[in-house]
Amino acid sequence: MVPPFRLYCSFLLFTRFVLQSNSLSSTIKVASPKLPSKNLSSEDVIQSIKQAEIACRKRHDNRAMLALFVPVPEHPDPLPCEESSGTETSPVSLYGSKCMPIPPKDFPPGSYLRLGPGGYSKDEGFLDGDGMVQCITIPPECSQPSDILFSSSYVDTAGRQKERQMRTTGDYRPKYIGSLGSAPRGWPLASAMIQNMVTFRTSQAQKDTCNTALAEHGGRVLALMEQSPPTEIEVTKSGKIRTKECMTRLDGAIPSAPLTGGNLGAHGKYDYKTGQQIHVSYDPSLKPFVRVDVFEELMPNSKRRGWQLSQTVGVDIPTPVMMHDFALTTKYLVLLDFPLTVRPRRLLFDKFPVEYEPENGARIGLVLRTAHDGLIDTSKEIKWY
Repeated sequence: MVPPFRLYCSFLLFTRFVLQSNSLSSTIKVASPKLPSKNLSSEDVIQSIKQAEIACRKRHDNRAMLALFVPVPEHPDPLPCEESSGTETSPVSLYGSKCMPIPPKDFPPGSYLRLGPGGYSKDEGFLDGDGMVQCITIPPECSQPSDILFSSSYVDTAGRQKERQMRTTGDYRPKYIGSLGSAPRGWPLASAMIQNMVTFRTSQAQKDTCNTALAEHGGRVLALMEQSPPTEIEVTKSGKIRTKECMTRLDGAIPSAPLTGGNLGAHGKYDYKTGQQIHVSYDPSLKPFVRVDVFEELMPNSKRRGWQLSQTVGVDIPTPVMMHDFALTTKYLVLLDFPLTVRPRRLLFDKFPVEYEPENGARIGLVLRTAHDGLIDTSKEIKWY
């Protein structure tokens, strides 16, 4: 729901204050961290590590990251991978790459996809860019380089659709403000989220860029990020990318959440023995902070194949952390409870909500899976090490 008018006014006043405070960032000086020496207590060592971590964060150089990750132009219409396809429109000219050689005869045909952020500005972090899918399509009968097709397309997320809907015939072209380029500060992040809600008249403060990873299950492909529901895409035989459904909740499998709309962990794992797709998601706003979802390719009475939720299990941990990834074996699901904590209240003190907190400790948890169906054995407690 759209916040009421008074709340909007409060948001605008706070935004003005935050924008004014941004000018203070250039005057902040970073103290050099003290190097650990002999005969230090464990508390002194922890403190020196924290000082070093803070110093590294204060020296965060977004421009250096942008120099490493350069966005490429969009070209949704598949083009042949050959130099003679045109000096201006061929993939060789667009991306400065060489022609692909003809693959071996036993090379499996199909579409090979890569997802990454694109379209970000110099004032944003590269992870704020909209998800772009680059696709190389190799046909069954490939006899020359021109048979291989290449395309690059943005995932048409809900955020991109909102931006198009708000555009007028004039010069007004509203755009979601990125949130990750503000690290290590918190107030610019809060300001961006508030302005996004006001500009687009939505409670979704962060854009669903869906730029982190791709996952396929039962023939259905999802573009994922960790702070929003995914977007389902499809690939035509010619290699053209189409968006089928943005902000999909996978038939109710993804619960709703404030500010982001909900989330699904971006780095799921596929079990080739059981055919299950397993994801671990985290949410610092609601206990339990970690959620494990098990998806089957087919379920009784399911209307379509892939991403059919068969089990969801909450994992209670003492402190919300950024559980970015996990490991999977035939017997266990391995959780990584590491001290990269997520505390939204840090925003009030101009700190980024995600910080390294060494005193929180690190643990590895073994979650037992049942032998006959691969589901989580809820009768056994998690073993933490």
